[in-house]
Amino acid sequence: MRAVRVERPSAQKSDLNGRVLCHELRGDDGRVAIAKGRVLDDEDSARALTLDWSALPSHLDVETRLSRLSAWVLAAERTTRPFALLLPAQTLPTASGREHRRNALTALALMPGDAQ
Repeated sequence: MRAVRVERPSAQKSDLNGRVLCHELRGDDGRVAIAKGRVLDDEDSARALTLDWSALPSHLDVETRLSRLSAWVLAAERTTRPFALLLPAQTLPTASGREHRRNALTALALMPGDAQ
């Protein structure tokens, strides 16, 4: 079996409504915020596509946070899903596409090493 990528330039957050989450999402306290296998609703869809620095577990160091967010940015762009990126000193609004990916990765690359 082979995975097939289907690009949908008009993809919206609401497209995830009614879909089943295949990975659990954790909140900033490390607890599961959205459980694996849950059918997503409007609120879940919005949270699932917000890549938030402060929502990562607090025990992660800066380099690990940057690595994780970078991977998520690439995954979101690869699947043509719009996403927002929330960093301590900068916020990128929900968008998608190559330029948004480039802006997000640039923002992550320019993060100071002592970011909280």
